[in-house]
Amino acid sequence: MALPSSKGSYNLWEKDTHKSTSTSLPQPTQGHLHLNDERQEPDKPESDEPDRGQWGHKAEFILSCIGLSVGLGNIWRFPYLAYEYGGAAFLLAYLILQLLIGKPLYFMELVMGQYTGKGPTKCWEMNPAAKGIGISMCMVSLVVSIYYNIIVAYTIYYLFSSMQATLPWTQCKPEWVNCISERNHPAPVPCTTNITVMENLTACQCTKNSTIDNAFSFNCTPKYRTSTELFFYNEVIQKSDGMEPDKMGAPVWKLALSLLLAWILVAVCLAKGIKTSGKVVYFTATFPYVVLLILLIRGCLLEGAVDGVLFFIVPKWERLTDINVWVAAAGQMFFSLSVSFGGIIMFGSYNKFTNQLHGDAVVVSSMDLVTSVIAGFVVFTTFGHMARKAGIPIEQVAQSGYGLAFVAYPEALSNLPVPQLWSVIFFFMLFSLGLDSEFGLMETVLTCLHDEFPKLRKWKVQFMFTYRMVQYKSPTISDDEPFPHFAQSIGWALLTFVLCPIPLWFFYHAIRTFYKNDHLTTSQKIKKIFSPTKRWLPADGSKSSPDSSSGQEMEDKYGVDNPALFV
Repeated sequence: MALPSSKGSYNLWEKDTHKSTSTSLPQPTQGHLHLNDERQEPDKPESDEPDRGQWGHKAEFILSCIGLSVGLGNIWRFPYLAYEYGGAAFLLAYLILQLLIGKPLYFMELVMGQYTGKGPTKCWEMNPAAKGIGISMCMVSLVVSIYYNIIVAYTIYYLFSSMQATLPWTQCKPEWVNCISERNHPAPVPCTTNITVMENLTACQCTKNSTIDNAFSFNCTPKYRTSTELFFYNEVIQKSDGMEPDKMGAPVWKLALSLLLAWILVAVCLAKGIKTSGKVVYFTATFPYVVLLILLIRGCLLEGAVDGVLFFIVPKWERLTDINVWVAAAGQMFFSLSVSFGGIIMFGSYNKFTNQLHGDAVVVSSMDLVTSVIAGFVVFTTFGHMARKAGIPIEQVAQSGYGLAFVAYPEALSNLPVPQLWSVIFFFMLFSLGLDSEFGLMETVLTCLHDEFPKLRKWKVQFMFTYRMVQYKSPTISDDEPFPHFAQSIGWALLTFVLCPIPLWFFYHAIRTFYKNDHLTTSQKIKKIFSPTKRWLPADGSKSSPDSSSGQEMEDKYGVDNPALFV
């Protein structure tokens, strides 16, 4: 089958007005897919609509994809899940799922974006019934962008708080009941009987002839809380008891200003789309690796670091038979790679049509795995040190999510020499990771809007800042204070969407075209590992035979022999 002429354009979606008498691919009069990398429509009158644009350099595309996929989840969630679900056993499950599912899906979305030159909503024009999938992707990115930017606001708050002579989370305030810190840790007193009492779902065990802290009553009812924990919940977010309107407090002005700064920074970096964000990612995508390397070296030198590493990597092979391990690994993989968020399709749409994607998919997905493993060593060397110093098992200090990023790790950093320096480095790393992911999420939403309403590109900068202000006002009505409750539930909603069978069904019909004509963009035959839908999904009963008249007609007009694509 011959390749289309570089002077023409290859359009999958629109009918060709010229009849073809050969089996070569058509050259329709309109379209945007062709080999000269100029997505234009030669027969249409010139339009004053701005061009979508392309990446200035392939490195910008790779770093942007890494920035979207490698985020906060690699730092604060993967290490804890590995500990919780069997160490190396969880890592093996994660590796298998990423190889068999994650990499093919990642590659598939890149191909969809690059092949069509459209964002998540427009790339489904081949099948109008599937356009809702693209809209859903856009909505998911919108919700998660709000989610991530609030976390970025937290890191900004901690970043400025770290620039003080004394770290504020190392001291207890008088109004903080049962608060302990390095300065006021109570002395132990003898325990004379055996008793276990449940307090807020936390068991306080008191064994005969052992010791307990003197802040406890005889039956161990009160519960200690560290100054770092109380600082986050009482000082930073001022967490309420629930999400009911009557329980939400007034806005916290320091946090509101941090959130405003976060929105402004993202808006400035995305003011001109990938032309500006593509330059920023040279720093934001690489700086976290420098910090991780520094923290890893420092962590390995801490007392008890070996205990933490062994706790992290020692396998519990029997856990591989537990379905919960595989579910947790799948959830982390989907969220970490940002599959089905639309960002991968969006980034691919700004590529040159002939860009080689096979290596890109392997590099980005592999970097995601490597980053998670490195972060695991960084986190658990610190946990090992904390456990050795406190004389308690590592299980009692191992945390994830907010507990890791804003409670456990700040407490560990406060015990290092020059804690202000280490705190600034750590929270600036979290800031870079969150900002990088935010670029991809917000650019996805904006690309969807610009594809649907192309004239908005004329006022890209004005639209960006207006849009960001609208987004800023929504969460600051209660100033993020109910956010921790919301964050606990959003993960399940995202996992449900990713695992929804409807996208996979439509992917099956659509991807047949992309795989068949993949050589047009990559000049390579597609690798088997990147084509799971051909082997794992049900056969397409509506596919016409290549020898049939209907199949030949589709082949002549569109280069596609599957009429199901045009239902």
